[in-house]
Amino acid sequence: MKTDENFLTVGSNSISYKEYGQGELVFCLPPFLASNLSFYPLINLLQSKYKFVCLDLPAFGGYSKSAMIPNPDNLTRIVSNFIHQYTQDSYDILGYSFGGFLLLNALEKQLIHPHKSILVSTFYKGGDIPPRKVEKLFYSTYSFIKQFQPTINIINHGFIAGLELYHIRKFMKYKSVDIINDYYSGMRNTDLNACYNLIKTTNKKQINLSSITNQEILLLNGDKDIEFVIEDMNIMANKFHSAPHITLKNTRHSHLFFKPESSAPYIDSFLSF
Repeated sequence: MKTDENFLTVGSNSISYKEYGQGELVFCLPPFLASNLSFYPLINLLQSKYKFVCLDLPAFGGYSKSAMIPNPDNLTRIVSNFIHQYTQDSYDILGYSFGGFLLLNALEKQLIHPHKSILVSTFYKGGDIPPRKVEKLFYSTYSFIKQFQPTINIINHGFIAGLELYHIRKFMKYKSVDIINDYYSGMRNTDLNACYNLIKTTNKKQINLSSITNQEILLLNGDKDIEFVIEDMNIMANKFHSAPHITLKNTRHSHLFFKPESSAPYIDSFLSF
């Protein structure tokens, strides 16, 4: 399921994205420091029914380019402007982890008007809960990438791909060297200093869930997800009274990538109903 990288100029930003499948249009917003490849396993199961447009965000692993220093609000504006430039027709949108945070921010500000929204293992930082572990999690991710990135830059690309392919075969069915090569090529483009600023600004950001009304929303997370994600998803379930809330059994935060067969039926059912 190899597909070409596309680019759309949004203001002064060059936004990279990939298109998969055909049918109802679904935009996908990736997790923190992740590229559009985060959705590859899910799309592999659903591309016969939906057209997925998966964005790379500036400074994350991927190919989008921007001179700005990212924060939640300017990333949200990029996402909303990208959508408005891409289509004037009806669309759905899926936000995964940090991507869900940006989706909530866009809905609160009424910058986008999707037909349906899917929040997968998403957190938010609202005034009714105390400061928690978001920053700690982001720093851990940042530290891992910072430690690993120099190795990526010096080791032979094919050798890296072979190593990762060996490990991925233990966990999943997607054995494409093209996908692994894409992943590591994109990871080279992660801007760690910009992401450090994003960590700090995200931890100060508050989203008022009460401002998000008249939306069709699906909530989806694992029962072994990150602690504060589970807390926030439960809060959202109470705020969005009519939103179905699915908790996947024996499933962690990375479930959309490593166990897409668990979430795909719920996403399909929600979008097609």
